[in-house]
Amino acid sequence: MNFTFIIPLSAAVVLFSLVVLIFRAFLKTRLSTLLFLAIIPLSFGVWMVDRTISAVSPIYIDLFRISNLCYIIGPMFLLYFVDLISKGFFSWKSIVLTFYGGMLAVGALFVDAYSVSWNPNSGWVQTVWEEPIFYIFLYLYILIIVLIFEGHLFTAYSKNKGDNKQFLKRINIVFLISIVGIFIFNAARSLRLIDYPYLNSIDTLFIALGFGTLSWWYLKRSYLFHLDLLDVQLIGLLVFDNNGPLLYSYEFQSEGIRSNKDLFVGALAGIDSLFKEVLESEQPLKEVRQESKIIILESGKGITIGLVTNLSTIMTRNWVFQFRVAFEKEFKEDLENFFLTGLVGFENKPDPLVKRIFLYQ
Repeated sequence: MNFTFIIPLSAAVVLFSLVVLIFRAFLKTRLSTLLFLAIIPLSFGVWMVDRTISAVSPIYIDLFRISNLCYIIGPMFLLYFVDLISKGFFSWKSIVLTFYGGMLAVGALFVDAYSVSWNPNSGWVQTVWEEPIFYIFLYLYILIIVLIFEGHLFTAYSKNKGDNKQFLKRINIVFLISIVGIFIFNAARSLRLIDYPYLNSIDTLFIALGFGTLSWWYLKRSYLFHLDLLDVQLIGLLVFDNNGPLLYSYEFQSEGIRSNKDLFVGALAGIDSLFKEVLESEQPLKEVRQESKIIILESGKGITIGLVTNLSTIMTRNWVFQFRVAFEKEFKEDLENFFLTGLVGFENKPDPLVKRIFLYQ
């Protein structure tokens, strides 16, 4: 009896579960890189579904060929993911390698006329390499992107300290093991060195291991991957009513984050002009630059959050969004009371929320 479908089916369940978790995290955090991260387990999850069906269905050759494009799609979005978390925009490497990946997709669909056959014990299997040069370019493509990603992980590892360094080390080791496992297994199977039917989908376990670990740790500690955060100074946090009064302020003075009291006092001193600029603007302002500092703005229901910092990054903007959502939810009654009476009573109550979002990520 054919039980080879169990391995890819298990991998598909793991990968699709990760996709659900990533989308839930995106709805909560609005972190754009999560959408690109989700494409990776989603692509390979679709591929695992194909592997599952191809193990039990003899009429499946067309989808068998198309599904293998996940070997191109997954790495391509991994490349985008690296660009966004390290630079915040797409680099020339992404553009060139995307074009290269498109050429491979055309080759896979129209040029590479490889032969496959149906095996009752293992489903569809490739029997002959009609165009082996295609696979050389495919594996080279994957290798280049893996090296780019590994370079990013290694840079993050070398610049971080303490527990962060250890977490990145574990992520790096697991990711490397999964990639090396995929390469070695597929090379051995293509050379017919491995022909045991129940092992034909063992590379799916390597895929689930590598991209599952990457996705999980990005959800848990996404700041570890963002190199720009290493140079960020969190100076102060301001919450003010859209009509003018300052409701709450916080000056960052925590270990590992340099605080400049003069900058914070200067930001408070110029708060009236900032309010005027925000309220009179036809378009909602997202940032206000004042000499060497930036105030990242996030508008809510009658309030505006302002984070005083030295750099505007994907993650710092995301933290301001998270704080605004959590602040409105946690202090809903206090805000309603303020809008009715005009009395400010927040004092230091939001301090634990600030520490949880900005300092204990």
